[in-house]
Amino acid sequence: STSYAQAASLNNGGSVTGSISIAGEEDSWTFNSTSGERLNIQLVDLQQSDFYPKMTLYAPDGSYVTYANNNTVANIHNLATTQTGTYTLVVQDGTSGQDQVGNYEIHFAKSTGANEHGALVNGGSVTESINLGDLDSWTFEAEAGERLNIQIADLDEDGLFPRITLYAPDGSYATYASNYTVANIHNIIASQTGTYTLVVQDGTSRREGVGNYEIHFAKSTGANEHGKLSGVGS
Repeated sequence: STSYAQAASLNNGGSVTGSISIAGEEDSWTFNSTSGERLNIQLVDLQQSDFYPKMTLYAPDGSYVTYANNNTVANIHNLATTQTGTYTLVVQDGTSGQDQVGNYEIHFAKSTGANEHGALVNGGSVTESINLGDLDSWTFEAEAGERLNIQIADLDEDGLFPRITLYAPDGSYATYASNYTVANIHNIIASQTGTYTLVVQDGTSRREGVGNYEIHFAKSTGANEHGKLSGVGS
């Protein structure tokens, strides 16, 4: 197995920052995961410089899982874990010479336990923003058999390609939606009772879009934004 010194922990539902400050440096981070959970990790070159962010993920037994690199935002999306235990993420410069330096940020959201911005409002809306490489997380409670309607809108209609990924209470993948301005999950049946997790990100291929968004949420029970219909009138 492979081991790395001075490992620090990733923040589920949040972010951590680090720096590759000398040529050839490798940083290491760890997190715990239960087999079957889904992982979302984005590594961002904060200065958008010549540093080419690359991350490599290793399983608890030391075996290789996957890697990702990109010009500015490297992305591991919706990856299902196959082992329970401590995972290791190694960060380095991914250029051919591996000699570039820069400051970076890691955004991390598991399909269970991530809840950066709190609960969605049934029958209402919430607003937030996606910064460069950001992963936002929200939660809501649902009963098995309820129907769910979720829409995310790019409020600025400029640059952000809104993408939402929904996870069931046991951490399994439920569905996703993405679109240019309004992404829509419509009339989906909740298969489990418990806490659902919704992860929001930019959905472009380079993951570099930023902007303000709004999430509208309505379950088939309990949503009552505008009150009772009258027996007469309109």
